[in-house]
Amino acid sequence: MSFFRIRNAHYNTLQVFPECYKWTSFGITSMLQKFWDAELHRRKHNPTKYPNPFNIEVVSMLERALAFNTTGNAKCIHRGTMFPSFIGKGIVDRGHPAIHRDLLARSEGDTSYTVHLEYWPTVKHGGYTQPLLSSRNGLIFHYSIASYLVRL
Repeated sequence: MSFFRIRNAHYNTLQVFPECYKWTSFGITSMLQKFWDAELHRRKHNPTKYPNPFNIEVVSMLERALAFNTTGNAKCIHRGTMFPSFIGKGIVDRGHPAIHRDLLARSEGDTSYTVHLEYWPTVKHGGYTQPLLSSRNGLIFHYSIASYLVRL
């Protein structure tokens, strides 16, 4: 058997991982695609309106789930937001994420999702109830603390 034949056989077995990764992360990536398509649609029809911060947080949780799917490292999971929404609990317990049925809603025939704010995880801070954010560390690391503390 020639060297090139052995090398090509080895190379073809290495191609199995990307296909398995696509298969196991299909639910996460398809949800990310739906949120992206909804954002493009919103920008097309109303470019001056800011994106919904809760949609950004759901995307942040899905990206963390995708990072966990890639690395297997539980540090990717933000317990404050991902466990109450069942995304983190599903990944840790079963290996696949789940989303709490009361958190997201989709109207009949509509392709975009709506986040129900009354089911979003919150924390009491200084006498005020604030929503928990899974994108906090990313905002502070890539931009600054000022970008995280901005008010709507």
